[in-house]
Amino acid sequence: MHAGVPLRHLGRRRHALRCLSALDAVNCLVWGPDNDHPEVAARGRRTLDRLMKQAAR
Repeated sequence: MHAGVPLRHLGRRRHALRCLSALDAVNCLVWGPDNDHPEVAARGRRTLDRLMKQAAR
């Protein structure tokens, strides 16, 4: 158990973190090319790829 987080909330916390990761990835995909930072866009693509692999399990 994480400090201060009851076990019954861990699933919700994981779900929330996946959602926030997806939002950040989309932001990277938009912001990176618009600001000439291909490495940021690549990070967003890697994050989305990882999330899609996890979702397929």
